[in-house]
Amino acid sequence: MSKYTGLVEYLASVPREMLEVRLSLPQIEGLIDGTLPASACEHYYWHGRGYRPHVDLLAEAGWSAHLNPRERAVTFRRESGGRPRTRPSRPERTVAVRPAAFGGYSERLGVLTQNLPEYVAAFTARQSNSDTAVFSRSQVRAHKKTLQRLHRVGLGTILSGEETEFFTLLHDTLDAWGMNQRAARLVSPHELRVNILDCADAILDLAPLRLCDLDAETVDDVARRLTGLMGKLQVSATSTRMVAFAKAVHHLLPNLLPPMDREYTLWFLLAPKKRMTNIDELFPDAFRMCARIAAANRDALPGLVTGFSDLDSQVMDTSETKLIDNGIVEYVRGTLGRRPPRN
Repeated sequence: MSKYTGLVEYLASVPREMLEVRLSLPQIEGLIDGTLPASACEHYYWHGRGYRPHVDLLAEAGWSAHLNPRERAVTFRRESGGRPRTRPSRPERTVAVRPAAFGGYSERLGVLTQNLPEYVAAFTARQSNSDTAVFSRSQVRAHKKTLQRLHRVGLGTILSGEETEFFTLLHDTLDAWGMNQRAARLVSPHELRVNILDCADAILDLAPLRLCDLDAETVDDVARRLTGLMGKLQVSATSTRMVAFAKAVHHLLPNLLPPMDREYTLWFLLAPKKRMTNIDELFPDAFRMCARIAAANRDALPGLVTGFSDLDSQVMDTSETKLIDNGIVEYVRGTLGRRPPRN
């Protein structure tokens, strides 16, 4: 018997016309068999079907949970008019679930794919709070200003050789995003512009594509084309290109390529390995992973994008591909409960 059985029984006793029930954390502890963990004060604790048994139990009873951390309270909402939801079919698991740990890659990919909107919402809540935000205000602002310029002048103008401001903004964004820290060595703004213009035809050929629309037959071809572009487009002077390339090209092709990094994308892909070597070779797999998540959430993603017009907001729901990156970041942060270690 789950220690949350008492909570579910209480919710079952609530009159059906009541669509929401608000309980403080102490009230919840009075209903369950035991005490709540410290992580109950985090949004992620109340989301994530498939790897948090108490969330599954609530969902099967027809309820979803929404934390208000400031008030230390949870609002339980009836789903589908109070009728228990049917659990979506999932691939058979080959690795046992390990709470507060990663489990196998296939397993965590399935969980994130099936629950992406919940992870995106949790990340947005995390990023909206200056105390918990993953990206700083300067990082968010630089990112949005670059996308604003792309939207204003268009990719064709940027790649025609007539534009300079976009490349300055892009260089500032990559700098703010850590591409000049530690071993990373970002090329100069002039070199960045020249190198991108040298690859203009390949970038323009990819411009009509949208990650959500790629199917099993086309994703391998697109991954191959992007990998070829990565081999030609030098964004940093480091021996590995994947991270700087993905972050730069995301701002040229925001509908196709999510930003990627070691700390989240590759950690999600490789954990629990302790070292990541030859990371450029992992780019096709990382791209296919993102495409799988995108295809499964094709209908949900457009409605979650808030855009890039508000420079004062810390929210980074700027594109469908950024939402996928947000979901990955939240999975890593929420599942581990901390920032993953650098390698």
